[in-house]
Amino acid sequence: YPYINSGSYGIEMTFFNNKMLYFYPYYENNDNSKPRTCILQFSNSTDLDTLKTLQNQDWLPNRDCLYNGKVILDNVDWMAPNEHSIATFDGDTIIPIGDTIISDITNACVFNNELYGCGILANGKHSVVKRTPSGWISMFQIQGGLSSLGGLTVYNNRLYVYGSFSETEDSNNFGHCIVAYNGTTWDKLGGGTTNTFGTAYEQILDVAKCNGKLYVCGKYTHAGSMPVNTLLTWDDNEWCSIGSNLDSIGVIQRIECLNDTIFFFFFFKR
Repeated sequence: YPYINSGSYGIEMTFFNNKMLYFYPYYENNDNSKPRTCILQFSNSTDLDTLKTLQNQDWLPNRDCLYNGKVILDNVDWMAPNEHSIATFDGDTIIPIGDTIISDITNACVFNNELYGCGILANGKHSVVKRTPSGWISMFQIQGGLSSLGGLTVYNNRLYVYGSFSETEDSNNFGHCIVAYNGTTWDKLGGGTTNTFGTAYEQILDVAKCNGKLYVCGKYTHAGSMPVNTLLTWDDNEWCSIGSNLDSIGVIQRIECLNDTIFFFFFFKR
């Protein structure tokens, strides 16, 4: 396998066709003019083989996103041509599916059998976009110098969009840090999450579905008007703060659900 003692700049895994695919982009001989992506596949704990090494490609799989039976890939090179910002991978061939309105896509998911993504448009706006037969269209844009979109997920037949955006920072922004879309209208989810220290300190970092609820983590002090901790749940009706002592450990950065149990990691406070 390619030697990458240094020069690697990101790894990601995804499960596809009963095998675990392991992607790692790297620079050949630490030369940033020679980007490569090596894709390894594991069919069991002892079977490991190199599926392929891509020349001049910088792809990582989207988090557990399959569309029409193919893995969705993001281009980690933000300077890649617009058409190469997102692609499909069938286990053999990578096919770019971006277009000229998209500059960069950082997350994607399937909702109502349609592919949605969030990222940056060619005009610099942060936006949720949807793929249509005639190309990508913008569905939800945010504005403001501190605004960004972090990710998408589907929960109880609605598309949830989260990140760092606030009506306080820009009146054109709809909602605070998280909103939901039912295919027709957007919902502010009881006012979303805010931070008494200002918009620079409010952000939802990750979400996970577990035990029929949507778990949320990030930087905020309130959900709606309710004081909360760094870990919340949303049950499609109201927010609930989890754990009275979680704030003492710091901000939770990432959460996952396994066997009906929530796992998370965080930066410790000192």
